[in-house]
Formats: sequence, structure tokens, C-alpha cells
Amino acid sequence: MRVPLVLVLVLAGGACDGGPDQARGKAPPPVPLVERMPPVDPARCVAGTLLVAGMTCSGCEHNVGTALRLVEGVLEAEADHASGETHVRYDPERTSLAALAEAVRAAGYGVASTQGPTPR
Repeated sequence: MRVPLVLVLVLAGGACDGGPDQARGKAPPPVPLVERMPPVDPARCVAGTLLVAGMTCSGCEHNVGTALRLVEGVLEAEADHASGETHVRYDPERTSLAALAEAVRAAGYGVASTQGPTPR
């Protein structure tokens, strides 16, 4: 005599609906550091330029820009490896071009010169 085989499928919920990952206490993915920075008031910002040595590609642009955006008081930073210039908008009461240059050096790049600040 043959006994029929019965399969029972149990559909486990994913992390979005409180599934097994949440039941095991698995934490959600971390928030990127740049998104954790305190907000900067654009009205208080000035513009400055850093001449950065050693940028050779778009990856370098990303590294320099991220290093600058992680400095408290920076609103935005845009690097260009072709010209070597990095334009930064920052709150001068919270940081300085010297501190920004140091952040770029800590990321592994040289800073040839700085210009600024100019109100914006």
C-alpha cells in the first residue's frame, strides 16, 4: 500500500512585513553617514574652491566629495578630476577651508591651494 506524499509550503514573510528576519532581531541596514549629518542652512553658506592634486578619475571625485560632505557644516561639494578643482559650499561658522583641506588630505589627496570664501 502506497501512502500519498503531501507537501506543505510555508511562505515566510520578508523583512518588509515583519517576517522571520525581524523575529530574529535582525536590524535594518545602517543609514549612510552623509545622511546623518546635521542640516546646514543654505542662507549662511559661502563658496570656496580647493585645488586638489591626485584626482585621476570619477572615483577620486566621489572620494573627495564624500570626504568633504562628512565635515560638519558642508552643504555641498563637487569635485572635477579634469580641472582638479573642488567647489564647496559651507557654513563658515561651523567649518573653515583649512578644515576642509585637512579632510581632503585625510582622504589621501593633496591640496595645492584654496580660494574663498565668497558669499553665495
